Amino acid sequence: MLQFSLRPLVGMGLVVSSVLGIGVKIPQIATQPAFAQSLDPIECARTQESFGFQLRDWQVEHQGFATLNVDVNYRFVNDIAVDDPENYPDFVLIAQEVEDFFENYPNETDYWELMNKQLARMLLDNHPQISSLEIKVTVMPTTPRNRFPRHSIVTLTRPNQCPLMHNAGE
Repeated sequence: MLQFSLRPLVGMGLVVSSVLGIGVKIPQIATQPAFAQSLDPIECARTQESFGFQLRDWQVEHQGFATLNVDVNYRFVNDIAVDDPENYPDFVLIAQEVEDFFENYPNETDYWELMNKQLARMLLDNHPQISSLEIKVTVMPTTPRNRFPRHSIVTLTRPNQCPLMHNAGE
């Protein structure tokens, strides 16, 4: 069973932000002020290698039945061996992790935002080659009560790593 609290994230110095599709932005939590100062923004901007994929019109059972679009974008660590494909994670396996996560999620009543945070944390934990990631979960309207498309965006960055600075899909 997955459980989630912001306490482990704060203790590990991760940067967490979330945007709700209704126009409310949860501010970024910078847990270690020295963290932002230790990174050279010019170096982070100089080279960024990232990858992304999408799951479209995907049917899940959470808070009833829902149709999701899931966008996953991630940045590789700067010291990844460029010429060795073995160092890159297989995105098909990551996509399968995302599908398995939603299919086996234990708490039917959790908000999409909480679910998304847990998914992002799991992917970052499972893939040390990733320095930062962003996941957008869009929930399509399915009932008259939930007639509004809505989304959650979660971004996580490892301590002392460069953040994901662009999203090629937008």
